[in-house]
Amino acid sequence: MAAANCKVVCKVDYDYTSSEPITSSTAHYKIKDSSGSSIEYTKNPAPPNGNEVTLEGIQSADQYELTLTLTVNGTTDQEIVNFQVDRCDLTSCKTPSIDEIYLGADDQIMMKYTVDSNNFYAVEYQIAKEDKFPDIVHFRIVMENDYNPTERIEMNDGTLQQNTVYYIRARKHCSKSEVSGWSNVVRFTSGKWNNQKILDVNCLATFDDFDRDICFGVNDYVWKTKMILNTSVPSIGSLIYLTDGMLAIKENLKSLGSVVPDKFKNNGIQWIRFLSVTPNMVYVVKPETAEIVDTVKDFDCSQS
Repeated sequence: MAAANCKVVCKVDYDYTSSEPITSSTAHYKIKDSSGSSIEYTKNPAPPNGNEVTLEGIQSADQYELTLTLTVNGTTDQEIVNFQVDRCDLTSCKTPSIDEIYLGADDQIMMKYTVDSNNFYAVEYQIAKEDKFPDIVHFRIVMENDYNPTERIEMNDGTLQQNTVYYIRARKHCSKSEVSGWSNVVRFTSGKWNNQKILDVNCLATFDDFDRDICFGVNDYVWKTKMILNTSVPSIGSLIYLTDGMLAIKENLKSLGSVVPDKFKNNGIQWIRFLSVTPNMVYVVKPETAEIVDTVKDFDCSQS
């Protein structure tokens, strides 16, 4: 076997002496590293006799065990080989590392992870219920400008169940076409669904005139309703939810029918005021995500 830029290959040699022609063949192989972690692959049909097979599971210099199972016309044979990769020259797209997963305030899932700043286009993470990631239950791609070494993963979007074991991994995108290998896989247990109190709010939609009375809601431009926050008080980064626990984005607003003014169903929420917790402040909302992204500067409802 040879290693170059983390590409490890093995040559498949097998003798098939039956007079019957090969009608079906499958190669199934498993790569196990020194930590005991293994990755399994299947090639169907199996490579022809004498061909080389690239072992995709090699990401770093280590001791590995290769279990190769070959099935031809229903006949199966297996061989186990141990081998050492002494050097693996990674590409410039370095694999990120997940440093810690823990539950934060309001049972948010907090991920501390490190991504190399060179050639940083985006970073992607995936969450699944099994460590081989056959079925992804939650994923996100974070662009370089939005990257934060501590990622807050919300539970209230409905993709994650409470008090459930999950696995998470991440990889870096150095460009639209160059992607790193997957990081270490971390096992964690989710927390509880957030049970925040229902808050009275005044909202304005995208393209509304901000000078309309969002402070006291005395005209028809303002939507006076009730919302839930994923934090105890509104702040930049807080997510806004409908009272049914769904994010207050356009798609979910439309599902409420006639109780929501059409302009919010079409354009989303742009500004919001929380009457009881921070009554003098107006917050800027990103309609696509229902996230508070800023406050309206030099504006105070107490002066209105």
